[in-house]
Amino acid sequence: MILVLIPVIFEIAFVAILSYMVVDATHELQNLQRSKTILIYLQKVQTSSIQSIWLLSDRHVSYEAKAKELADLFKMLRDTRKWDDLLHSDPEAKALVDDMQMKYRALAGNIERGQKALRTSKADATAWRESLDNNMLMELSLDHREHAKKIVDLATRMLKSEPEQLKRLAESFSIFLCGGILFSIAISFLLLYFFTIDILRRLNSIADKSRLVASAQPLPPPDSGTDEIAELDRIICDAGVVLGEAQMKEHAIFESASEVICALDRRLKIETVSEASQKLWFYPVDQLQGRSLLSLVTANSIEPTRLAFDRIAEGKNEGIVETMMRCGDASFRTMLWSVRWTDEKQTFYCVVQDVTESKKIEKLKQHFLSMASHDMRSPLTAISMNISMLNLRNLPTPEGVKQELHQVEEKLENLIGLVNELLDLEKLEVSQPELTLRPLSASDVCEEAKEAVADRAGKAQVKFRGPRGDALVVADEKRLVQAVVNLLVNALKFSKTDSFITITIKTEDRFCIIEVAHQGYALSSQEAKLISDRFSQSQFPSGSPVKRAGLLLVTVRRITEMHGGTFGVNTTSGEGSTFWISIPLQGGKQE
Repeated sequence: MILVLIPVIFEIAFVAILSYMVVDATHELQNLQRSKTILIYLQKVQTSSIQSIWLLSDRHVSYEAKAKELADLFKMLRDTRKWDDLLHSDPEAKALVDDMQMKYRALAGNIERGQKALRTSKADATAWRESLDNNMLMELSLDHREHAKKIVDLATRMLKSEPEQLKRLAESFSIFLCGGILFSIAISFLLLYFFTIDILRRLNSIADKSRLVASAQPLPPPDSGTDEIAELDRIICDAGVVLGEAQMKEHAIFESASEVICALDRRLKIETVSEASQKLWFYPVDQLQGRSLLSLVTANSIEPTRLAFDRIAEGKNEGIVETMMRCGDASFRTMLWSVRWTDEKQTFYCVVQDVTESKKIEKLKQHFLSMASHDMRSPLTAISMNISMLNLRNLPTPEGVKQELHQVEEKLENLIGLVNELLDLEKLEVSQPELTLRPLSASDVCEEAKEAVADRAGKAQVKFRGPRGDALVVADEKRLVQAVVNLLVNALKFSKTDSFITITIKTEDRFCIIEVAHQGYALSSQEAKLISDRFSQSQFPSGSPVKRAGLLLVTVRRITEMHGGTFGVNTTSGEGSTFWISIPLQGGKQE
């Protein structure tokens, strides 16, 4: 505010002084003009006085002309107000006029008597002219010469002083204007200097506060100003408060997290690590900082761990790494690393979970699957074979018994199929097999799936249409055929007798869409949302045929997601349902 007021005050003072100088110069010019007027008036009086003396001494001039001239001169000499107005500012001219008035006083008296005589009669005028003293007229003539000389001297002095006075006024104005401009420039530069210094000081203060914010140190009070820099300073201070609170929360989370949180450099050396490492790895924090991760894993895990981190740094910048670590209590534990790489800081940020117990549970699941495969599927298969043999033999069996045997055989087949679906799904979710991806013809896959379910379709008296269209996809042939087979089997379960199942292949964006449409039961919107969820089929209404879907579609959804695609259902009331999967195209486009 002060930096703004200083130039304003200076400009006001400069204008005020300049105005005073203009007024003073105007006054001097007025005095000079008044002096010129005085000279002109003195010369006029001098001329009139000479004319009056000449009139008085000339006997050939008529009385009327003398009377008129004498009246004008008398009026001029008697007009003292005019003299006072002109002479109050010029003492030298006033002294000259006072002297002239004193000398001309007698002349004024004679002129007055002459005016009266001329107005009375010629005899009186003649008597007045005869009474004039020639010596007085001579003395007046001499005084006129002296006064004329003084008037000329006064005029000469004025002529000489006028240019000097004008030059002095011009120089005064020039000096004052130049000085004012230079002083104004100096003040401007000085204010600019202080203004720049102040701005730099405040900006440096903001930079220092930014560094304090970055280092989580306390900040000085904010700037109390009202300009943009003060606003920026307050924003920095507010950000410091918010970041401080966030850092406190982050520190609390970092220290209280059950998982190990750590940061590794590009060479896999530990830069920072949370206190949870003491509980999970049995190493104190000070022993881990600066230590290489490769020195903590088993010998068989060193090279896979290094390659896994290299792929993350050179690829998508994030990923999952599984390692076998040698802990401080001499135990070996399986650790699952969620890793994120930042190019800017050249650092791996990791969240590490102990999945040793999870791995044990997975092994137990695999053991259960192997037992289920042997202890459940094998007896069911044996029973089914025995019942089939009984049905094939032409034994004298009552008709009711035969019907019961056929029903038992169908139920055993359904039960075996359900066990097989469960085992297949558990293998997909537990073991997560790697896919053998290669270019495949979607039409060939659908044809192979049709052949796999041809016998079942014949028994259900359902025919296939298609596949219509074709596309080149990138997929695991065995898994994709399994998914299409499950779609066809699911469609057979819902199809009516003597109906058709239509297989359609089309492309959309970068995906191949395989659709399987049946003409049976049309799913409701709620059923379509739940049908591919293994844990939601109990929510279907009582008597709904959707419960017959089993785990087929759950397996289809899992296989599709493994390929990077999606699974969906389109349903139309009274026209059946269409189940579809999307699989990535070869090269991202249709071939």
